[in-house]
Amino acid sequence: MGGMAVTYHVDHKADEGAAVDTILARLNSDGVVGDEADYARDCFEALRREVKATFEVPDTTISPVMERLLYMLACVRRPRRILALGIFCGNTLVWSVGPTCGSENVFHADHCLGVDIKADAIALARKNFAKLPNSEHVELLTEDGLDTCRRIAPGIDYLYLDADDKTHGKGLYLLMLNALYPKLADDAWVLAHDTRYPRAGFPEQLKEYLAFVRDHASFRQSISFDVDEYGLELSIR
Repeated sequence: MGGMAVTYHVDHKADEGAAVDTILARLNSDGVVGDEADYARDCFEALRREVKATFEVPDTTISPVMERLLYMLACVRRPRRILALGIFCGNTLVWSVGPTCGSENVFHADHCLGVDIKADAIALARKNFAKLPNSEHVELLTEDGLDTCRRIAPGIDYLYLDADDKTHGKGLYLLMLNALYPKLADDAWVLAHDTRYPRAGFPEQLKEYLAFVRDHASFRQSISFDVDEYGLELSIR
């Protein structure tokens, strides 16, 4: 049980565009994505302008380089069914679903479900997404994420985790993933945010989660992105 993730390091002070281009080239050379995989940089910039002009974001740990990384990963994977747990005001969600909405959307997704347990957070997320064109397929729901995991239908091909609670902290990721694991598509991508943030104790809270996703019996590959102080883990089933 357990294992090591491949870590993609970038200079935290580097230009964000160059950093994400470097990651994309590494994904290509490592065979994670095909030779043709790329992302629409102009469309990302257009989405960023729309989001910055219209979204109300009281607080976020999503750095500019993470915004671009999440957008790029969604572009190269092109999922049809997206589930995001712990979306707060929508800023943790919009970069993953951004290629499917906005004025210059890149591809079509059948359904995206964003969940947060806090009603005021979902109310603000709905207000934010209402201002974003072509986002009718984005459903936002106030619910305990574990309840969502238990009732949701199979076939999820893109899962984003950014939730916590007072009992488990970020250890909630593993409870959610265990409930969802039988419902993931065979080639699903699972993204976990905040995996490298030591000041909040997240790496310790996530030890069991990371051991699970880095076990080849669970996922064929897991990649740790060291792009900012918060980090992201991508696990491919």
